[in-house]
Amino acid sequence: MFTLVGAGFLAIGILFLVMGRRAVAAAKAEKSWPTVMGKVATATYTRSNDDDARHGFGYYPKVTYEYSVGGASYTGSRIGVVPSQGLNHMRVEQVMRQHQPGTQVAVHYDPANPSNSTLRPAAGGAGLMKVLAILLIVFGTPLFLIGLLLGGH
Repeated sequence: MFTLVGAGFLAIGILFLVMGRRAVAAAKAEKSWPTVMGKVATATYTRSNDDDARHGFGYYPKVTYEYSVGGASYTGSRIGVVPSQGLNHMRVEQVMRQHQPGTQVAVHYDPANPSNSTLRPAAGGAGLMKVLAILLIVFGTPLFLIGLLLGGH
């Protein structure tokens, strides 16, 4: 049993570590993307409850914006990282005030694919994922080794 639990911890820890590294790399790339001025086209939000399989309870902003790169027009909808549990009502109202239709916004776009854009580049955190990965690996390794020493039980 120790072997199985330890192997599970190790596998999930390694998965989190890989995902965390990718998130950090993506965040660094986004921070170096060029910016152009764009304009908010629409701004709404939805409320989700515990019964929603896609999200936890919270408010989810939906903002679209228009921008041009090299003479081509694009529409984007990514405003930044929104926690999986959503935002509280006060925070989503703040996002709506900042992104009213017609508002000028700085759009960060991927120079290799200008249709990929965001209003706020990722903070590069992924810190929680990395901490969880390390904890899972630190606890999983001894469990796995103990299981092996006890004959794989």
